[in-house]
Amino acid sequence: ELVYAKNAKKFIMMRSELLNYLMGFSSHRIAVAGTHGKTSSTGFAISALSFLGLNPSFFIGSILTEDDTNYKVGNGDYVVSEVDESDGSFLSIQSDYGIVTNIDEDHMMYFKTRENLENCFLKFMKSYSTYKRLLSYNADDIVLKTLAKQVNSDNLVSFGVKEAADIQAKNIKYSVQGCSYDLYVSGTFFSTVNLQQFGEHSVYNSLGVLALLWGLKFDLKKAIEGVS
Repeated sequence: ELVYAKNAKKFIMMRSELLNYLMGFSSHRIAVAGTHGKTSSTGFAISALSFLGLNPSFFIGSILTEDDTNYKVGNGDYVVSEVDESDGSFLSIQSDYGIVTNIDEDHMMYFKTRENLENCFLKFMKSYSTYKRLLSYNADDIVLKTLAKQVNSDNLVSFGVKEAADIQAKNIKYSVQGCSYDLYVSGTFFSTVNLQQFGEHSVYNSLGVLALLWGLKFDLKKAIEGVS
């Protein structure tokens, strides 16, 4: 297809450029980044935003069970998408709010060194250091915690399980239905969260979404209903 397009002198753009263009039709853009957990986190965000009555547009890297599609044009002002770091092109996505789930050594054929990988994520995080932008990050990820010290703290919200964070999960319990945890906000118990997903990674993915929406002053009770 690419060879044909070049030979036929068709207009060609990278996927990230097209994604950025499409996201630009919404006034509130959320980008979900990280080595692992982007798709699940994006799914949690879509559900939470829907429960908040925002009817978001979305682009997700899998089929979202509830909507049976990997994209949707909503009628609200919000759009949420996972953004891919594999070739560094996620830096071209212009979003207002973001989530970084974790950083692990992946796509090293492109990054070559750990330093290059971390610097790329640092640039992504620093892009939220301007007025009215916000980023939630995993405080249990030692790399992210280190990078966060180089970013304007006014634009950051932290989440975690082990380390103290703005949004923290405690008393995690697992069952055949999924998992549950007590949500603490700024060190104070807020509510119990019940997930229909399994594993500690699902706890983290839901926390990243709740942290961002809490930072944006949304109704956290409704957001919890959404991720549940």
